[in-house]
Amino acid sequence: MSEPILTYPAIASRALPIEDLRLLRNICDEHKFSYGVFCALIIKDVLHSQQLLDTYIRMTQQFEDDRKPATIEKMKVLREQLRQQEEELESLRAFKRAAQNSFESVL
Repeated sequence: MSEPILTYPAIASRALPIEDLRLLRNICDEHKFSYGVFCALIIKDVLHSQQLLDTYIRMTQQFEDDRKPATIEKMKVLREQLRQQEEELESLRAFKRAAQNSFESVL
């Protein structure tokens, strides 16, 4: 027999958007399931499947990494990419202006 758990983890609202919470509620309400039991059975399946566990560990790591503030080095790289894109955009605008001027002079 397992020991009772005195506290339960809350569902992280930053990982589960309101639309998904509504979907969970609709599924449980439609089938007259307890939310806690339904979620616990899903979690139990994941915990007992190494493949699923590995998948969710990777997903969680990526989720957490995506929310970390960018490092100074990353910001420098992003700034450089933005500068290059702005230069490319200005070149395209100059090309467009030259093409329009050329077209207008023909008319």
